[in-house]
Amino acid sequence: MTIKLRDARTLSPEALFERRKQAILLFQQGASRIAIARVVGVHRTVVGEWVRAWLSGGEDALRTRPGGRPRGRGKSIPVPVIADFWTHAPDSLPPDHGIDTPLWSIRSVRDWILRRTGKSIPVRTTTNYLHAWGLRPPVGPRGLSDAFQDWLRQSYRRMKPPLGGGKRPVWWLDSIRITAPATAEPLHVLMAATSLGSARFFPLRNPADAPAISRFLDALHMEAASPVTIIIPHPCAATHPGWAAARLKDPASSHHIICPAY
Repeated sequence: MTIKLRDARTLSPEALFERRKQAILLFQQGASRIAIARVVGVHRTVVGEWVRAWLSGGEDALRTRPGGRPRGRGKSIPVPVIADFWTHAPDSLPPDHGIDTPLWSIRSVRDWILRRTGKSIPVRTTTNYLHAWGLRPPVGPRGLSDAFQDWLRQSYRRMKPPLGGGKRPVWWLDSIRITAPATAEPLHVLMAATSLGSARFFPLRNPADAPAISRFLDALHMEAASPVTIIIPHPCAATHPGWAAARLKDPASSHHIICPAY
């Protein structure tokens, strides 16, 4: 009668440890790896891995180590770092902190944290933090309001050909208000996003005025490195007179369109 052993992958850590010790005992008695594999129910290469582990680390090396991410590794950004970012970021742009990118983005926030902590943060983690802070990009052409959908189908389609035959980058702008994490400081944030979701932002301690908007738009043009089309929701333009008063270094590099709210 043949005794069928359980697959070693289904064993508990304690049972697997006993199976490995049995394999080592057979090895010490002179059994071949193939023979040991038949007895303990694993492939001969696995027996070889167990033997090498035992030779280098003794019996303790045969124990199963806990899997997954080491404890504490998931806490990528401690709260003090978040508070520190929102203490320094308002009214400033990445170049003010020695970061070589015109506007704040996922990448520049990661660079800032790396400079402050020496810790490299995954893109996904940084994105989740930005979203948790309320920094979600404008909805852009996927807007849900009926007025906005009508505007896209009618007015925007007629505007598109003169804007460079679709080659000119289009940025959808908005102005939002958030409460900075940990500091509870109310902030005004100028945001811009492409239709593909690439977002940039500029946090301010006070509502955006003409100089702040001008600085934001100039940085946006620098980011795009080409003439751009900027879509501004009507409520944003009406609430912030600075949009009309903003003066760009190169006015020809931007075409502004006022549209209904997203």
